[in-house]
Amino acid sequence: MNEVYKAIVKMASDYFDLPEERITLSTLVMEELHADSLDIVELLAMIEDRYGIYIPDDQLIEMRTVGEVVAYVEENIKQ
Repeated sequence: MNEVYKAIVKMASDYFDLPEERITLSTLVMEELHADSLDIVELLAMIEDRYGIYIPDDQLIEMRTVGEVVAYVEENIKQ
């Protein structure tokens, strides 16, 4: 597990009050974490703040799993 994955799992675990081991790369954010649109916006705002990136709404809509969020963050912090 890499640093970005660990950090995002920790944030999601804390935010949704779930055990970290319940959150994997294939976890569906809305369906399995029971996140509504406000939850997603707040969680992504925390991710943006931590990594100094901006996640556009059109990209946000396409990210369904924790793994997709991790991949997006990893790609964009390298730029």
